[in-house]
Amino acid sequence: LETVNLENSKETFDLEKIELSTAIIPIINLLDGNASKKNIVISHNLYNEDLFVFMNASQLTRVIENLISNAIKYTHKDG
Repeated sequence: LETVNLENSKETFDLEKIELSTAIIPIINLLDGNASKKNIVISHNLYNEDLFVFMNASQLTRVIENLISNAIKYTHKDG
């Protein structure tokens, strides 16, 4: 649905260089409580990497939050 909206939209997005760990780690910290309720541990090694993307920051945040939320939602308890 989002893809269709973006493809048909005339809206433009400001692209910026974003370091992925600065975008992902706060979201992991935000959603860690939800994961803990299902005895799921979210781990990463993002501190050791310098990974950058050129993207709209709010769109990137929304995508990452959605991916992690769905991973928690659809992973079985103790998964």
